[in-house]
Amino acid sequence: MLAFMRKLRMAKSQRDELLKLVNDFFPTPNNSPTTSIKLCSSLGLTSNHQTYTFFSNCLREMKYGQCVNNNCQFSNEKINIDQIFDLCLMNLKYPSETIVRSNYDLLLNYQKVARLKRNDLTDITSSI
Repeated sequence: MLAFMRKLRMAKSQRDELLKLVNDFFPTPNNSPTTSIKLCSSLGLTSNHQTYTFFSNCLREMKYGQCVNNNCQFSNEKINIDQIFDLCLMNLKYPSETIVRSNYDLLLNYQKVARLKRNDLTDITSSI
């Protein structure tokens, strides 16, 4: 199921809706995952990023859609989506390694062509 959703490049909300739809056909109660996060953790997959949500008025982190800053005039009130922003932190090591591995032959060929032209400026694999 996860491979199917990844192949279609489904958005997270679409994956969650599909999982809920499939779950409706199973007898209840059941332990089948109803969100993509639960699906990934049931398969032992972990996320390589963290997302923090902030309220734009006081620039403090939010919890459960509410500002938890006691000094904020909107403290503990439900906030509109246009008043928040997300900060996503991600370790780029794994995605970079994946891109290089999948394009390794292309990079080697590019290096060969660049060295034949003897132009160090076009050789992205050279340590100038």
